[in-house]
Amino acid sequence: MSRSFLVGITPDFYAGNDGAIEDLVAGELGLVAGMDYRPMTVASANTATPEELQPFDAILCLNTRISAESLIGVDRLAIVARWGIGCDNLDVEALSRAGIVVTTTPEAVRRPTAESIFTLILALAKNLVQQDRVVRGGSWRNELTRPGSDLRGRVLGSIGCGNVAREMFQMAHGFGFRCLLAYDPYRSQSEVVDLGVELVDLDTLCRESDFLTINAPLNAETNGLVGPRQFRLMKQKSYLVNTSRARIVSHAALVQALKDGRIAGAALDVFPGERPPPDDPILECENVILIPQSLARTEDMLKGAGKEACRHILRVGRGEVPDAVVNRDIVENQAFQAKLDFYRRHLRI
Repeated sequence: MSRSFLVGITPDFYAGNDGAIEDLVAGELGLVAGMDYRPMTVASANTATPEELQPFDAILCLNTRISAESLIGVDRLAIVARWGIGCDNLDVEALSRAGIVVTTTPEAVRRPTAESIFTLILALAKNLVQQDRVVRGGSWRNELTRPGSDLRGRVLGSIGCGNVAREMFQMAHGFGFRCLLAYDPYRSQSEVVDLGVELVDLDTLCRESDFLTINAPLNAETNGLVGPRQFRLMKQKSYLVNTSRARIVSHAALVQALKDGRIAGAALDVFPGERPPPDDPILECENVILIPQSLARTEDMLKGAGKEACRHILRVGRGEVPDAVVNRDIVENQAFQAKLDFYRRHLRI
């Protein structure tokens, strides 16, 4: 049997795009014998239908949703390669049941995200936004409401200690933090000892951290994990930085903590919706930095994530298990293994 290994590219890659995705995919996959690609058409509320998925062996996916209903009768698809590290738009369990591997691009995203966290930490510590506003308003430093602070001697904390947090903690040593703390029930102390990180419970993390960062995936356990209780535990001079997923932190509780001066400030690169609506009360808070989900979207990261996703697709096309697998149980899935076996025997990419 002879046919090509067909890759679908979700249409959200093309919104406002200058052709970069086509150039990248052409460079990574276009010259591979036996492999072809084309843009997908997703017509129904940004959620793929079975008819839209069925022609493809692989999907290069940005934010298009794939649900359990999307997979009814879909038997050809072998991999959904997510561009980025979050999978909120994908029903991973349903994909596993259908024999489809899900991958992400942690290598490309890790360093830019860690650098973004420190950009925000420094901006908060040095009171950067207010200093800029004072000068633009024709005033000078005597109009500043507070002085900045140093990082040396402070405590850096993280909810989650995965790839991004590890990179962040490695960068942290040069700043002279007194202590590095993390809350992650899925890590052991032996796994983080090389970072100089101490694992603690959530209450201790909130009480001790001067800068509390969010570096965890959004799931049933982390949804709303940081709420009124956690803000009551935090130091009045502490800051919260969230570049992960907005719903890990209760938005209402954060707004209240900022307005009450319960914490000194916050910096957010993520919001409960795609963007805050005009009446969102967080827009009234002076002690928060708001970023349009773009701080880590460097040119290098965009290219790197695309190349990493294409490498995952190429490995599956060759009948191999890719790297950065989200649904790790898929390796034992008979339907997935049968697809890999077919590619090895018949496609020979």
